[in-house]
Amino acid sequence: MLKALQHYQAKTSTPAEVTDYFASNLPKRMAEQLFEDLSAQDAIPVEDGEKAQAEAINVIQSLVDSGEIALAAASDP
Repeated sequence: MLKALQHYQAKTSTPAEVTDYFASNLPKRMAEQLFEDLSAQDAIPVEDGEKAQAEAINVIQSLVDSGEIALAAASDP
């Protein structure tokens, strides 16, 4: 997950939005550790970041397919 978040941060103009949203759904200490780990990591190759994002999406999709989680529709601004 760290690689996927780091890759997203490197390629978007609003990286804080995603990491803040992700962290807001974690326990406080775990979120703090996530931010510490992200800031301590060196840049990763694009291929590794894209692979990590694809793996995260596959895990999420299988959880949705099995009914373990449900994705909420994006709200309109």
